[in-house]
Amino acid sequence: MFIAIQHDVPFIEKLQLVCNGIDHLFHPYSFTSIILMEGDQLQMMQSGVFHQGKLIHYSLENTLEVNCYRKLIELETVTVYEDIQKLTLHQLHKDILIANEFTKGAIIPIQKADGERLGVMTVYFEERSYDVKIYLLFIEKIVDLIVLAHSYEKKQQQIYKLAYIDKQTGMANRHGFIQQLEELGELGGAVYLIEHKSATHSPSKST
Repeated sequence: MFIAIQHDVPFIEKLQLVCNGIDHLFHPYSFTSIILMEGDQLQMMQSGVFHQGKLIHYSLENTLEVNCYRKLIELETVTVYEDIQKLTLHQLHKDILIANEFTKGAIIPIQKADGERLGVMTVYFEERSYDVKIYLLFIEKIVDLIVLAHSYEKKQQQIYKLAYIDKQTGMANRHGFIQQLEELGELGGAVYLIEHKSATHSPSKST
């Protein structure tokens, strides 16, 4: 999971790698997902252990589900629900929980040191021989890494904008334009440059 955070892949894929790592470690006794706030939207990433080879990422749109997860995001501390079915969870998750007889759920808020809330991690499980307290301490360490990765992602975006985007117009500057050309070239694309010339008119002859 530490490798997942360090991977040079989009942040969304890093989160799924984290979810996959947790579920592979405790498989078949857990199912993990991460919900992040992106503006007014809630973006959900989940483990691909139960959907092999798929990147599971989507926006939550059902009002009842959105309200449920927003309340979970506002929790102050890690909370363990003994009967997770009482929550209005995403339907796909409900189906997985029922099919695998997962009855408990750990809700771990994801927030920065200054208190800014980023989202929440949900880990559904069937309690086994391992100590739940130790298990949750481990998950909290993973959440700290997610916060670190999120901060790194935002810094990278800021650096990219400073380097490649014109501040006044919001369009690509010279460096950004060259980078786009290079990326297009790597894809085997063709670039056509159109030179603008002002029209010239010959003086009319009078007869």
